[in-house]
Amino acid sequence: MEIAVEKYCTGLFLCLFVVSNLNSQNHFISERNVYFSEQALEVSLDFDHYITEFYIKCNDCEISNVEYSTNGKDWIAFNQYSENEYPISSLLFLPNQSFQSLLVRSLKPQKVQFIAQHLPSFPKIYKQRDFNAFCEKPIAVLQSEWRSGLPDPKPNRMGSKTRHIILHHSGADNFRDNYTDVVRAYYLFHLQGNNWSDIGYNYLIDPDGVLYYGRDPLDSGWAQDEVTGAHFCGKNAHTMGVCLIGNYDEAIPSEASLSTLTQLIVWKVIKDDFDLFGMNPHPFPIGDLLQNFATHNQGCSTLCPGLNILAEIENLKISISEKVNACLNSQILLSEDSQIMIFPNPTKDWLEVTIENDVSLKYLKIYNEQGIEMISYKGNSNNKFIVNTGHWSSGRYTVLFILEGGWFSKKIIKF
Repeated sequence: MEIAVEKYCTGLFLCLFVVSNLNSQNHFISERNVYFSEQALEVSLDFDHYITEFYIKCNDCEISNVEYSTNGKDWIAFNQYSENEYPISSLLFLPNQSFQSLLVRSLKPQKVQFIAQHLPSFPKIYKQRDFNAFCEKPIAVLQSEWRSGLPDPKPNRMGSKTRHIILHHSGADNFRDNYTDVVRAYYLFHLQGNNWSDIGYNYLIDPDGVLYYGRDPLDSGWAQDEVTGAHFCGKNAHTMGVCLIGNYDEAIPSEASLSTLTQLIVWKVIKDDFDLFGMNPHPFPIGDLLQNFATHNQGCSTLCPGLNILAEIENLKISISEKVNACLNSQILLSEDSQIMIFPNPTKDWLEVTIENDVSLKYLKIYNEQGIEMISYKGNSNNKFIVNTGHWSSGRYTVLFILEGGWFSKKIIKF
C-alpha cells in the first residue's frame, strides 16, 4: 500500500492536511483535515480518484453544522451516526462514480476530518438465492465472497443467546444497482471509520432479496445469528441485528426483501423456539423491557428502520407467525415402526443414512451451517445412502428428508 501526506494552506488561514491510502486493486481512502476559520468557511475538496462514499469525523466539531454540495447550489447537512462513541457522520453514498471534487462548508469555525472512499464496483452480481425447502436455514452470500479484496476483520469475537431481533435499514440512497458494493462500503466504513472489528450487523438483505452474512464469527465457536455485533446503541449482547439495505423513509420495501426477511426470522423462531411477541429486559437481566422483535428506534433516538417499514411491523409479525405455524404443521412425525439410522454420528470420513419401513422418500439433502447444499440424492428402493464426508469442513450439518406431503430433519456433527 502507498501512503501520501500533503499540506495545503491559503492566506485565509484555511489548511488541508491530506493523507491518502492507495490500493489500486481494491479500494482508495483519502483523509483531509480542514481547519475552517471565520475568513474561510467553504472549500472544494479535489481527489485524484473518483469518490464513491464519503463521511466526516471529528473530536470537537458539530457535525450538523457541516454541509456538502455536489453541484455548488444545493447544500445538504451531514447526519450524525448514532452507533459510535465519538462524533462521526453517517456514510454518504454519491450518485455515481464520477465525482472527483466535492464542495464542503462549515457554518462555524471548526476543524473537520473528511474521509473519502472509493471502492471499484464489485464484479459479481448476486441474484436472490432460493431458500432451503421446508423452513431450514436460509442460503446467503458468505463473507468470503462479498469481502473479497478488502482488509480482514479483527479477531476476538463475543457472542450470546439471542433475546432480541433488531431490525434496521441502512439509510443509504436507493439508486445503487450493485448492492454488494453497498455491503462492502459499510464494512469498510465500520472497520476503518468506526474502528470496529467488523461490519456491525449479523445479516443484511438487499432490495433484490439477497441475504448477506454480516459480522463474521471467525473461529469463535459462535453461530452467525449469535455473534455479538455493533448495531443497537452500544448494548448489543443478546441481540441479532438485521439490516435492510436502502432508505425506507423514502422508498417502499420490496416484496423480495420482505420475503427474505420473513424466511430468515421464521428459521430463527423455529430453531430457537423464539417468542416473537414476547418481551425481555434489555440489557439483560436488569434493563427495561424491550420487545423480542424490536426496531432500532426502540433503543436509540433514530427513525431507523424507516417510516415505511415501521408502518408494516405488526403485519410483518403476523405474516412470520403464520409461516412458522405452516412450517411446524408440515413436519412429519414418523411412526415408531419407522426408524432413521445415521451412523456414525459424529462422523469423520463417511456417513451411512438408512430409513426403514415404508417411508416414501423423495429427496435426501445435507446442508452445512451456511445453508449451502453439500449433497442431494433422490429416494431409492431401499432408502439407503453412503455419503463421503472426508473433504467436508468440521462443524454441524443438517440432514433434510423430503417426503410426499412433508419433511423432517436431523443434525449431524463432522469432526
